[in-house]
Amino acid sequence: MKEVVKVLPSFEDLKDEMVPVPGFEDYYCHVEKALVYSTISNKWILQGKGTGDDNKYLGTRLKCKVTGKPRCVYLHEIIYSCRNGIKKSDWRSMPIPFEIDHQNKMTKDCNPRNLALTTSKGNKANKVNVINKNRVSLDIARQLREEFKFVTKNKVEWYEKKGIELGIGKRSVQNICLNRTYKEKI
Repeated sequence: MKEVVKVLPSFEDLKDEMVPVPGFEDYYCHVEKALVYSTISNKWILQGKGTGDDNKYLGTRLKCKVTGKPRCVYLHEIIYSCRNGIKKSDWRSMPIPFEIDHQNKMTKDCNPRNLALTTSKGNKANKVNVINKNRVSLDIARQLREEFKFVTKNKVEWYEKKGIELGIGKRSVQNICLNRTYKEKI
């Protein structure tokens, strides 16, 4: 089977149609083509295989010019933010935090017409297979973080094992351990 090679346009050809990624001024987005360019590395990024949630999403780390810290972001978040001119933190910090729903259920299809803001409940209702219908208590989250301090190798296997044990997804276990969810000052 032949591998399809995507030919990318030059940045110079598209630069007049691109917008800065809100909160990340060193990156530019062509919303309609769902392309992101880094002026740090001078190349297109987020091209290729998936990186998040068992390779279902296209994700990367963008460096914030103000703080100098890298932030994990997905291509669909960049496209939505650029199309609407708002930072991800703006729509995630609303009284009811919103998520982006891929309306056609194809998570690598980041065409702006395929992306819509919805609640977590609405997003899960649109998914075919929802892995994480359960939530753990804050006490369980704290216990996971304590146990995680002693995990030295095979972290992915540990996340998977704990996820099965608790009836949640391995990504949820990882997010708890890395303090991305059930946040506490550590």
